[in-house]
Amino acid sequence: MKKIFKGEKFKEYILNFLSVVYFFIISFPHNPTYNSMFIDSGIYAYIGQQINKGKILYKEIWDYKFPAIYYIYAFLFKIFPDSRWTLYFTDIFTNIFMLILIYLTLKIFKRENYFWIISILFTSTYRIYACFSGGNLTEHFFLFFSFVTLYILFKKPSKTGDFILGNCFVWLSMLKQPYILIVLVIFLFFKKRILEGERKFFLYGFLTSFLFFISIFIKGAPQSFFDTIIFPFYLTKMNKLIPKMDLLSFLYNINYRFRIFLFTGPGKQILLFIPFVLLVKDQLKFLFLFLFLSLIFIYFTTFALYTHYILLLNLLIFIGSIVFTKNYSKKIILTFTIFCILFTSPLIKRRFIHSYKAFYKFFILKNKRIVVNPLVFTVVKYVKPGETIFISSSYGEIYFMTKTESPWRFLGFTQGFDKVPKYKKELEKLIRERPPDYFYLNIPIKDFEEIFKIKANDYQLIPLENNFFKFNILND
Repeated sequence: MKKIFKGEKFKEYILNFLSVVYFFIISFPHNPTYNSMFIDSGIYAYIGQQINKGKILYKEIWDYKFPAIYYIYAFLFKIFPDSRWTLYFTDIFTNIFMLILIYLTLKIFKRENYFWIISILFTSTYRIYACFSGGNLTEHFFLFFSFVTLYILFKKPSKTGDFILGNCFVWLSMLKQPYILIVLVIFLFFKKRILEGERKFFLYGFLTSFLFFISIFIKGAPQSFFDTIIFPFYLTKMNKLIPKMDLLSFLYNINYRFRIFLFTGPGKQILLFIPFVLLVKDQLKFLFLFLFLSLIFIYFTTFALYTHYILLLNLLIFIGSIVFTKNYSKKIILTFTIFCILFTSPLIKRRFIHSYKAFYKFFILKNKRIVVNPLVFTVVKYVKPGETIFISSSYGEIYFMTKTESPWRFLGFTQGFDKVPKYKKELEKLIRERPPDYFYLNIPIKDFEEIFKIKANDYQLIPLENNFFKFNILND
Protein backbone atom coordinates (compact mmCIF):
# COMPACT_ATOMS: atom_id res chain seq x y z
CA MET A 1 0.00 0.00 0.00
CA LYS A 2 2.82 2.37 0.86
CA LYS A 3 4.37 1.83 -2.57
CA ILE A 4 1.24 3.21 -4.25
CA PHE A 5 1.80 6.56 -2.56
CA LYS A 6 5.47 6.79 -3.48
CA GLY A 7 7.50 7.76 -6.49
CA GLU A 8 6.60 7.67 -10.16
CA LYS A 9 3.62 5.34 -9.75
CA PHE A 10 1.87 7.78 -7.43
CA LYS A 11 2.52 10.66 -9.86
CA GLU A 12 1.08 8.49 -12.64
CA TYR A 13 -2.13 7.85 -10.64
CA ILE A 14 -2.52 11.56 -9.93
CA LEU A 15 -1.91 12.55 -13.56
CA ASN A 16 -4.33 9.88 -14.82
CA PHE A 17 -6.95 11.15 -12.36
CA LEU A 18 -6.41 14.77 -13.46
CA SER A 19 -6.74 13.78 -17.13
CA VAL A 20 -10.16 12.25 -16.32
CA VAL A 21 -11.18 15.37 -14.37
CA TYR A 22 -10.14 17.42 -17.41
CA PHE A 23 -12.46 15.27 -19.55
CA PHE A 24 -15.46 15.88 -17.26
CA ILE A 25 -14.81 19.64 -17.14
CA ILE A 26 -14.58 19.81 -20.92
CA SER A 27 -17.71 17.64 -21.34
CA PHE A 28 -20.10 19.41 -18.97
CA PRO A 29 -21.16 22.26 -21.32
CA HIS A 30 -22.55 19.64 -23.74
CA ASN A 31 -25.34 18.82 -21.28
CA PRO A 32 -28.87 19.67 -22.56
CA THR A 33 -29.45 22.52 -20.10
CA TYR A 34 -26.62 24.48 -21.69
CA ASN A 35 -26.17 23.18 -25.24
CA SER A 36 -28.73 23.04 -28.05
CA MET A 37 -29.42 19.84 -29.98
CA PHE A 38 -27.43 19.39 -33.17
CA ILE A 39 -29.64 19.09 -36.27
CA ASP A 40 -28.44 15.59 -37.27
CA SER A 41 -28.91 14.24 -33.76
CA GLY A 42 -32.48 15.53 -33.84
CA ILE A 43 -33.13 13.65 -37.10
CA TYR A 44 -31.69 10.39 -35.72
CA ALA A 45 -33.64 10.79 -32.46
CA TYR A 46 -36.96 11.28 -34.30
CA ILE A 47 -36.32 8.31 -36.61
CA GLY A 48 -35.30 6.12 -33.64
CA GLN A 49 -38.48 7.19 -31.88
CA GLN A 50 -40.58 6.27 -34.93
CA ILE A 51 -38.86 2.88 -35.33
CA ASN A 52 -39.88 2.07 -31.75
CA LYS A 53 -43.47 2.98 -32.68
CA GLY A 54 -43.35 0.30 -35.37
CA LYS A 55 -42.48 2.42 -38.42
CA ILE A 56 -40.44 0.64 -41.12
CA LEU A 57 -37.19 2.42 -41.91
CA TYR A 58 -37.04 3.82 -45.48
CA LYS A 59 -40.55 2.63 -46.34
CA GLU A 60 -42.37 4.62 -43.63
CA ILE A 61 -39.65 6.91 -42.26
CA TRP A 62 -36.98 8.42 -44.50
CA ASP A 63 -33.33 9.27 -44.47
CA TYR A 64 -30.56 8.25 -46.83
CA LYS A 65 -27.84 6.92 -44.52
CA PHE A 66 -27.27 3.24 -43.79
CA PRO A 67 -29.44 1.99 -40.88
CA ALA A 68 -26.99 1.54 -37.97
CA ILE A 69 -27.27 5.06 -36.54
CA TYR A 70 -31.08 4.98 -36.44
CA TYR A 71 -31.12 1.61 -34.70
CA ILE A 72 -28.56 2.76 -32.14
CA TYR A 73 -30.97 5.57 -31.21
CA ALA A 74 -33.97 3.19 -31.29
CA PHE A 75 -32.10 0.75 -29.03
CA LEU A 76 -31.23 3.52 -26.56
CA PHE A 77 -34.84 4.74 -26.43
CA LYS A 78 -36.08 1.18 -25.97
CA ILE A 79 -34.09 0.87 -22.74
CA PHE A 80 -33.95 4.49 -21.50
CA PRO A 81 -36.35 7.46 -21.79
CA ASP A 82 -36.36 9.10 -25.22
CA SER A 83 -34.86 12.31 -23.92
CA ARG A 84 -31.84 14.50 -24.49
CA TRP A 85 -30.45 13.39 -21.11
CA THR A 86 -30.27 9.82 -22.43
CA LEU A 87 -28.24 11.07 -25.38
CA TYR A 88 -25.96 13.17 -23.19
CA PHE A 89 -25.13 10.27 -20.86
CA THR A 90 -24.65 7.98 -23.89
CA ASP A 91 -22.09 10.46 -25.20
CA ILE A 92 -20.31 10.55 -21.83
CA PHE A 93 -20.35 6.75 -21.55
CA THR A 94 -18.97 6.14 -25.06
CA ASN A 95 -16.26 8.75 -24.50
CA ILE A 96 -15.21 7.23 -21.16
CA PHE A 97 -15.20 3.78 -22.78
CA MET A 98 -12.91 5.09 -25.52
CA LEU A 99 -10.54 6.48 -22.90
CA ILE A 100 -10.53 3.07 -21.18
CA LEU A 101 -9.77 1.42 -24.54
CA ILE A 102 -6.88 3.85 -25.07
CA TYR A 103 -5.50 2.81 -21.68
CA LEU A 104 -5.97 -0.92 -22.37
CA THR A 105 -4.42 -0.62 -25.83
CA LEU A 106 -1.40 1.21 -24.43
CA LYS A 107 -1.16 -1.53 -21.79
CA ILE A 108 -0.90 -4.18 -24.53
CA PHE A 109 2.23 -2.38 -25.74
CA LYS A 110 3.39 -1.80 -22.13
CA ARG A 111 2.99 1.95 -22.55
CA GLU A 112 0.14 2.58 -20.07
CA ASN A 113 2.30 5.11 -18.21
CA TYR A 114 1.69 7.45 -21.17
CA PHE A 115 -2.09 7.28 -20.74
CA TRP A 116 -2.50 10.67 -19.08
CA ILE A 117 -0.65 12.38 -21.95
CA ILE A 118 -2.62 10.62 -24.70
CA SER A 119 -5.88 11.05 -22.77
CA ILE A 120 -5.45 14.84 -22.57
CA LEU A 121 -4.46 14.99 -26.24
CA PHE A 122 -7.46 12.91 -27.32
CA THR A 123 -9.94 14.89 -25.20
CA SER A 124 -8.50 18.14 -26.59
CA THR A 125 -8.87 17.03 -30.23
CA TYR A 126 -12.12 15.07 -29.83
CA ARG A 127 -14.35 17.39 -27.78
CA ILE A 128 -12.88 20.88 -28.21
CA TYR A 129 -13.22 21.58 -31.93
CA ALA A 130 -16.37 22.51 -33.86
CA CYS A 131 -16.32 19.04 -35.45
CA PHE A 132 -17.62 17.54 -32.18
CA SER A 133 -21.09 18.89 -33.06
CA GLY A 134 -22.80 17.88 -29.83
CA GLY A 135 -22.07 14.15 -29.84
CA ASN A 136 -23.93 10.97 -30.83
CA LEU A 137 -23.48 11.37 -34.59
CA THR A 138 -22.37 8.66 -37.04
CA GLU A 139 -18.77 9.83 -36.61
CA HIS A 140 -18.83 9.46 -32.81
CA PHE A 141 -20.16 5.91 -33.02
CA PHE A 142 -17.75 5.12 -35.86
CA LEU A 143 -14.86 6.10 -33.59
CA PHE A 144 -16.36 4.09 -30.73
CA PHE A 145 -16.66 0.89 -32.81
CA SER A 146 -13.22 1.56 -34.37
CA PHE A 147 -11.56 1.75 -30.95
CA VAL A 148 -13.24 -1.51 -29.89
CA THR A 149 -12.17 -3.12 -33.20
CA LEU A 150 -8.54 -2.01 -32.96
CA TYR A 151 -8.24 -3.02 -29.31
CA ILE A 152 -9.46 -6.56 -30.13
CA LEU A 153 -7.15 -6.75 -33.16
CA PHE A 154 -4.14 -5.76 -31.05
CA LYS A 155 -5.00 -8.41 -28.46
CA LYS A 156 -4.39 -12.13 -28.61
CA PRO A 157 -7.32 -13.77 -30.50
CA SER A 158 -10.18 -15.18 -28.41
CA LYS A 159 -13.58 -16.63 -29.22
CA THR A 160 -15.51 -13.86 -27.46
CA GLY A 161 -13.25 -11.11 -28.80
CA ASP A 162 -13.42 -12.28 -32.40
CA PHE A 163 -17.21 -12.72 -32.18
CA ILE A 164 -17.47 -9.07 -31.08
CA LEU A 165 -14.97 -8.15 -33.80
CA GLY A 166 -17.16 -9.67 -36.52
CA ASN A 167 -20.13 -7.67 -35.26
CA CYS A 168 -18.07 -4.46 -35.11
CA PHE A 169 -17.01 -4.71 -38.75
CA VAL A 170 -20.66 -4.86 -39.83
CA TRP A 171 -21.78 -1.98 -37.59
CA LEU A 172 -18.86 0.15 -38.82
CA SER A 173 -19.93 -0.56 -42.42
CA MET A 174 -23.57 0.31 -41.72
CA LEU A 175 -23.06 3.81 -40.27
CA LYS A 176 -22.38 5.91 -43.37
CA GLN A 177 -21.75 4.87 -46.97
CA PRO A 178 -18.35 6.56 -47.61
CA TYR A 179 -16.88 5.17 -44.39
CA ILE A 180 -16.89 1.62 -45.80
CA LEU A 181 -13.55 2.60 -47.36
CA ILE A 182 -12.05 3.05 -43.88
CA VAL A 183 -13.45 -0.32 -42.77
CA LEU A 184 -11.90 -1.96 -45.84
CA VAL A 185 -8.49 -0.46 -45.05
CA ILE A 186 -8.62 -1.77 -41.46
CA PHE A 187 -9.75 -5.22 -42.65
CA LEU A 188 -6.99 -5.51 -45.28
CA PHE A 189 -4.30 -4.33 -42.87
CA PHE A 190 -5.32 -6.90 -40.24
CA LYS A 191 -6.40 -9.61 -42.70
CA LYS A 192 -3.74 -12.08 -41.55
CA ARG A 193 -4.62 -11.55 -37.86
CA ILE A 194 -8.34 -12.06 -38.59
CA LEU A 195 -7.86 -15.19 -40.70
CA GLU A 196 -5.40 -16.75 -38.24
CA GLY A 197 -7.54 -15.89 -35.22
CA GLU A 198 -10.84 -17.44 -34.13
CA ARG A 199 -12.12 -17.26 -37.70
CA LYS A 200 -15.29 -19.26 -37.07
CA PHE A 201 -16.39 -16.96 -34.24
CA PHE A 202 -15.50 -13.88 -36.30
CA LEU A 203 -17.80 -15.23 -39.01
CA TYR A 204 -20.59 -15.97 -36.49
CA GLY A 205 -20.36 -12.39 -35.22
CA PHE A 206 -20.27 -10.97 -38.73
CA LEU A 207 -23.33 -12.98 -39.82
CA THR A 208 -25.28 -12.06 -36.66
CA SER A 209 -25.18 -8.35 -37.47
CA PHE A 210 -25.14 -8.80 -41.26
CA LEU A 211 -28.42 -10.75 -41.25
CA PHE A 212 -29.95 -8.17 -38.91
CA PHE A 213 -29.18 -5.33 -41.33
CA ILE A 214 -30.18 -7.38 -44.38
CA SER A 215 -33.61 -7.88 -42.77
CA ILE A 216 -33.90 -4.09 -42.35
CA PHE A 217 -33.14 -3.50 -46.03
CA ILE A 218 -35.61 -6.23 -47.07
CA LYS A 219 -38.39 -4.78 -44.89
CA GLY A 220 -37.73 -1.32 -46.29
CA ALA A 221 -37.52 -2.48 -49.92
CA PRO A 222 -37.77 -1.22 -52.60
CA GLN A 223 -37.36 2.25 -51.07
CA SER A 224 -34.31 1.18 -49.04
CA PHE A 225 -32.27 0.51 -52.18
CA PHE A 226 -33.06 3.85 -53.82
CA ASP A 227 -32.71 5.85 -50.59
CA THR A 228 -29.32 4.48 -49.52
CA ILE A 229 -27.65 3.64 -52.86
CA ILE A 230 -29.16 5.68 -55.71
CA PHE A 231 -29.89 8.93 -53.87
CA PRO A 232 -26.31 9.29 -52.48
CA PHE A 233 -25.09 9.09 -56.09
CA TYR A 234 -27.32 12.06 -56.90
CA LEU A 235 -25.52 13.93 -54.14
CA THR A 236 -21.98 12.72 -54.85
CA LYS A 237 -22.16 13.31 -58.59
CA MET A 238 -24.30 16.43 -58.16
CA ASN A 239 -26.58 14.87 -60.74
CA LYS A 240 -27.92 18.09 -62.24
CA LEU A 241 -28.78 19.38 -58.78
CA ILE A 242 -26.31 22.23 -59.28
CA PRO A 243 -24.83 23.72 -62.46
CA LYS A 244 -21.66 22.16 -63.82
CA MET A 245 -18.72 23.40 -61.79
CA ASP A 246 -16.28 25.71 -63.58
CA LEU A 247 -12.59 26.10 -62.67
CA LEU A 248 -13.18 29.01 -60.28
CA SER A 249 -15.93 27.11 -58.44
CA PHE A 250 -13.72 24.04 -58.30
CA LEU A 251 -10.84 26.00 -56.73
CA TYR A 252 -13.22 27.65 -54.26
CA ASN A 253 -14.59 24.22 -53.32
CA ILE A 254 -11.09 22.80 -52.74
CA ASN A 255 -10.12 25.84 -50.69
CA TYR A 256 -13.30 25.51 -48.61
CA ARG A 257 -12.66 21.80 -47.94
CA PHE A 258 -9.04 22.44 -47.04
CA ARG A 259 -10.08 25.09 -44.50
CA ILE A 260 -12.66 22.73 -42.99
CA PHE A 261 -9.97 20.06 -42.71
CA LEU A 262 -7.46 22.44 -41.15
CA PHE A 263 -9.53 24.56 -38.76
CA THR A 264 -12.64 22.66 -37.59
CA GLY A 265 -10.82 19.61 -36.20
CA PRO A 266 -7.38 18.17 -35.52
CA GLY A 267 -6.13 18.62 -39.10
CA LYS A 268 -3.05 20.59 -38.03
CA GLN A 269 -2.17 17.99 -35.41
CA ILE A 270 -2.42 15.19 -37.98
CA LEU A 271 -0.07 17.06 -40.33
CA LEU A 272 2.36 17.32 -37.40
CA PHE A 273 2.05 13.59 -36.73
CA ILE A 274 2.88 12.53 -40.31
CA PRO A 275 6.68 13.13 -40.42
CA PHE A 276 7.20 11.64 -36.94
CA VAL A 277 5.15 8.55 -37.80
CA LEU A 278 6.76 8.00 -41.21
CA LEU A 279 10.31 8.23 -39.80
CA VAL A 280 9.99 5.17 -37.55
CA LYS A 281 10.24 1.49 -38.43
CA ASP A 282 6.79 0.41 -37.30
CA GLN A 283 4.14 -1.50 -39.24
CA LEU A 284 1.41 0.68 -37.75
CA LYS A 285 2.72 3.65 -39.71
CA PHE A 286 1.29 2.04 -42.85
CA LEU A 287 -2.14 1.76 -41.24
CA PHE A 288 -1.85 5.43 -40.23
CA LEU A 289 -0.85 6.44 -43.77
CA PHE A 290 -3.55 4.40 -45.57
CA LEU A 291 -6.25 5.64 -43.23
CA PHE A 292 -5.06 9.22 -43.72
CA LEU A 293 -5.24 8.83 -47.51
CA SER A 294 -8.69 7.24 -47.22
CA LEU A 295 -9.98 10.13 -45.13
CA ILE A 296 -8.51 12.70 -47.52
CA PHE A 297 -10.21 10.91 -50.41
CA ILE A 298 -13.55 10.96 -48.56
CA TYR A 299 -13.18 14.60 -47.50
CA PHE A 300 -12.36 15.85 -50.97
CA THR A 301 -14.74 13.73 -53.08
CA THR A 302 -18.03 13.59 -51.12
CA PHE A 303 -20.87 15.86 -52.28
CA ALA A 304 -20.32 18.07 -49.22
CA LEU A 305 -17.87 18.27 -46.36
CA TYR A 306 -19.47 19.01 -43.02
CA THR A 307 -17.44 19.81 -39.93
CA HIS A 308 -18.40 16.64 -38.05
CA TYR A 309 -16.76 14.50 -40.78
CA ILE A 310 -13.42 15.86 -39.57
CA LEU A 311 -13.98 14.16 -36.21
CA LEU A 312 -12.73 10.91 -37.79
CA LEU A 313 -9.19 12.31 -37.77
CA ASN A 314 -9.20 11.28 -34.12
CA LEU A 315 -8.82 7.71 -35.33
CA LEU A 316 -5.39 8.82 -36.61
CA ILE A 317 -4.70 10.53 -33.27
CA PHE A 318 -5.29 7.15 -31.59
CA ILE A 319 -3.07 5.15 -33.97
CA GLY A 320 -0.44 7.89 -34.20
CA SER A 321 -0.24 8.03 -30.40
CA ILE A 322 0.44 4.29 -30.24
CA VAL A 323 3.24 4.67 -32.79
CA PHE A 324 4.63 7.62 -30.83
CA THR A 325 4.63 5.84 -27.46
CA LYS A 326 6.33 2.78 -28.97
CA ASN A 327 9.13 4.68 -30.72
CA TYR A 328 9.87 7.98 -28.95
CA SER A 329 11.04 9.02 -25.50
CA LYS A 330 8.64 10.42 -22.92
CA LYS A 331 10.25 13.86 -23.23
CA ILE A 332 9.61 14.00 -27.00
CA ILE A 333 6.05 12.67 -26.57
CA LEU A 334 5.26 15.25 -23.89
CA THR A 335 6.78 18.10 -25.93
CA PHE A 336 4.87 17.01 -29.03
CA THR A 337 1.59 16.76 -27.08
CA ILE A 338 2.03 20.23 -25.59
CA PHE A 339 2.71 21.60 -29.06
CA CYS A 340 -0.43 19.90 -30.42
CA ILE A 341 -2.57 21.23 -27.57
CA LEU A 342 -1.28 24.76 -28.14
CA PHE A 343 -3.30 24.79 -31.38
CA THR A 344 -6.44 24.38 -29.30
CA SER A 345 -5.46 26.58 -26.33
CA PRO A 346 -7.87 29.45 -27.18
CA LEU A 347 -10.68 26.91 -27.61
CA ILE A 348 -9.76 25.18 -24.35
CA LYS A 349 -9.82 28.54 -22.53
CA ARG A 350 -13.25 29.27 -24.00
CA ARG A 351 -14.47 25.79 -23.03
CA PHE A 352 -13.40 26.30 -19.42
CA ILE A 353 -15.41 29.54 -19.37
CA HIS A 354 -18.44 27.68 -20.74
CA SER A 355 -17.91 24.92 -18.18
CA TYR A 356 -18.04 27.49 -15.40
CA LYS A 357 -21.20 29.06 -16.84
CA ALA A 358 -22.86 25.65 -17.32
CA PHE A 359 -21.92 24.64 -13.74
CA TYR A 360 -23.19 27.94 -12.33
CA LYS A 361 -26.48 27.64 -14.21
CA PHE A 362 -27.11 24.02 -13.23
CA PHE A 363 -25.84 23.86 -9.63
CA ILE A 364 -26.02 27.44 -8.32
CA LEU A 365 -29.05 28.84 -10.13
CA LYS A 366 -30.58 25.33 -10.25
CA ASN A 367 -31.87 26.10 -13.74
CA LYS A 368 -32.42 22.67 -15.27
CA ARG A 369 -34.55 23.72 -18.24
CA ILE A 370 -33.42 22.07 -21.44
CA VAL A 371 -32.29 24.33 -24.29
CA VAL A 372 -34.70 23.86 -27.20
CA ASN A 373 -35.50 25.43 -30.55
CA PRO A 374 -38.15 28.18 -30.05
CA LEU A 375 -40.33 26.36 -32.60
CA VAL A 376 -40.90 23.68 -29.94
CA PHE A 377 -43.04 26.14 -27.94
CA THR A 378 -45.05 27.06 -31.03
CA VAL A 379 -45.75 23.41 -31.84
CA VAL A 380 -46.79 22.63 -28.24
CA LYS A 381 -49.09 25.67 -28.30
CA TYR A 382 -51.01 24.76 -31.47
CA VAL A 383 -50.66 21.09 -32.36
CA LYS A 384 -53.15 18.75 -30.68
CA PRO A 385 -52.66 14.99 -30.15
CA GLY A 386 -53.20 13.10 -33.40
CA GLU A 387 -52.47 16.14 -35.60
CA THR A 388 -49.47 16.18 -37.93
CA ILE A 389 -46.97 18.83 -39.04
CA PHE A 390 -44.42 19.14 -41.81
CA ILE A 391 -41.35 21.26 -41.20
CA SER A 392 -39.57 22.45 -44.35
CA SER A 393 -36.20 22.53 -42.56
CA SER A 394 -35.09 19.12 -41.29
CA TYR A 395 -35.65 19.93 -37.62
CA GLY A 396 -36.04 16.41 -36.32
CA GLU A 397 -35.53 17.89 -32.86
CA ILE A 398 -38.99 19.52 -33.05
CA TYR A 399 -40.78 16.24 -33.73
CA PHE A 400 -38.63 14.44 -31.16
CA MET A 401 -39.08 16.95 -28.33
CA THR A 402 -42.84 17.48 -28.89
CA LYS A 403 -43.66 13.81 -29.66
CA THR A 404 -45.36 14.92 -32.87
CA GLU A 405 -45.10 13.35 -36.32
CA SER A 406 -44.84 14.18 -39.99
CA PRO A 407 -47.77 12.76 -41.99
CA TRP A 408 -45.25 11.27 -44.42
CA ARG A 409 -42.03 9.32 -44.29
CA PHE A 410 -40.16 12.59 -44.95
CA LEU A 411 -39.49 14.95 -42.05
CA GLY A 412 -38.14 17.91 -44.05
CA PHE A 413 -36.38 18.88 -47.27
CA THR A 414 -33.07 17.12 -46.45
CA GLN A 415 -30.18 17.62 -48.90
CA GLY A 416 -32.49 18.93 -51.62
CA PHE A 417 -34.13 15.52 -52.10
CA ASP A 418 -37.27 17.35 -53.27
CA LYS A 419 -35.46 18.10 -56.55
CA VAL A 420 -35.04 14.39 -57.32
CA PRO A 421 -37.87 13.41 -59.76
CA LYS A 422 -38.84 10.24 -57.86
CA TYR A 423 -39.23 12.06 -54.54
CA LYS A 424 -40.87 15.09 -56.14
CA LYS A 425 -43.65 12.93 -57.59
CA GLU A 426 -44.12 11.29 -54.22
CA LEU A 427 -44.46 14.68 -52.50
CA GLU A 428 -46.96 15.91 -55.12
CA LYS A 429 -49.12 12.86 -54.44
CA LEU A 430 -48.77 12.91 -50.64
CA ILE A 431 -49.87 16.51 -50.12
CA ARG A 432 -53.19 15.75 -51.82
CA GLU A 433 -53.80 12.34 -50.27
CA ARG A 434 -52.46 12.90 -46.73
CA PRO A 435 -52.07 16.65 -46.13
CA PRO A 436 -50.50 17.74 -42.82
CA ASP A 437 -52.55 19.75 -40.35
CA TYR A 438 -49.74 22.30 -40.04
CA PHE A 439 -46.76 23.54 -42.03
CA TYR A 440 -43.65 25.30 -40.83
CA LEU A 441 -42.35 27.11 -43.90
CA ASN A 442 -39.11 29.07 -43.90
CA ILE A 443 -39.01 29.03 -47.70
CA PRO A 444 -40.75 31.37 -50.16
CA ILE A 445 -44.33 30.45 -51.07
CA LYS A 446 -43.38 30.15 -54.75
CA ASP A 447 -40.83 27.47 -53.82
CA PHE A 448 -43.45 25.69 -51.73
CA GLU A 449 -45.85 25.66 -54.70
CA GLU A 450 -43.10 24.49 -57.05
CA ILE A 451 -42.04 21.59 -54.80
CA PHE A 452 -45.57 20.26 -54.42
CA LYS A 453 -46.79 21.35 -57.87
CA ILE A 454 -49.70 23.11 -56.24
CA LYS A 455 -51.49 26.37 -57.08
CA ALA A 456 -52.72 29.13 -54.81
CA ASN A 457 -56.38 28.15 -55.28
CA ASP A 458 -55.65 24.50 -54.35
CA TYR A 459 -54.76 25.12 -50.72
CA GLN A 460 -55.14 27.40 -47.71
CA LEU A 461 -52.33 28.50 -45.40
CA ILE A 462 -53.59 30.25 -42.27
CA PRO A 463 -50.71 32.12 -40.57
CA LEU A 464 -50.38 31.49 -36.83
CA GLU A 465 -46.93 32.75 -35.81
CA ASN A 466 -43.31 32.75 -36.97
CA ASN A 467 -43.78 30.97 -40.33
CA PHE A 468 -46.09 28.40 -38.70
CA PHE A 469 -49.33 27.82 -40.61
CA LYS A 470 -52.55 25.84 -40.35
CA PHE A 471 -52.94 23.99 -43.64
CA ASN A 472 -55.93 22.85 -45.65
CA ILE A 473 -56.32 21.33 -49.10
CA LEU A 474 -59.28 22.89 -50.87
CA ASN A 475 -61.62 20.50 -52.67
CA ASP A 476 -62.43 21.08 -56.32
